[in-house]
Amino acid sequence: MYSCTISDKYEYTSNPRNTAYRDFVYIDGSTFKIADTVYFPLMVNYKVEPLKVGGGVVISPARYYESPMLYETKTKDSILYQVEAHLQMMKEMGFNTIRVCMDVLSRNEHGYYYHSQTPAYLKADESLILNAIDDFLDIANEKGLKVMLLIKPPFEDELKNFAIAILKHCANNPTLFAYDFMNEPLYFD
Repeated sequence: MYSCTISDKYEYTSNPRNTAYRDFVYIDGSTFKIADTVYFPLMVNYKVEPLKVGGGVVISPARYYESPMLYETKTKDSILYQVEAHLQMMKEMGFNTIRVCMDVLSRNEHGYYYHSQTPAYLKADESLILNAIDDFLDIANEKGLKVMLLIKPPFEDELKNFAIAILKHCANNPTLFAYDFMNEPLYFD
């Protein structure tokens, strides 16, 4: 049995022999496994930005993948279609895991963190961002891909609260197999 404490209130426990957790990646000694099968992550980075679109939020490929200051598409459906095409291409290239990089944030004049040019604020839009993450994970799952989610280091209260919200929200989603809380920690001396 493997256990991870998110805070003193929440504990996630998985038992790989328990059928409720059969799709989760777990560690057996020094090996990743899913059910009783060895899982070796072949991972590619995929930079994304949560965008506010039509009263909601959608996880979009970062704008600088194509034209540096433009997003290729502007509607939720077309963005999700683009994400689906990108993930399909990654799968066909032999990857089984995506490191989804959502760690690029800005701060407004009041000190609130937000993503992208159409601001999706961590605090005010939290539930919309979490729903957008669900949509992204659904597409990844349909493509047979696992996801490692990179977010901004939770060193401040707003970032910590957002990280806890993601951990709670995604605790039962086996598509999300790992979190990365600090990109290249060598640079944080």
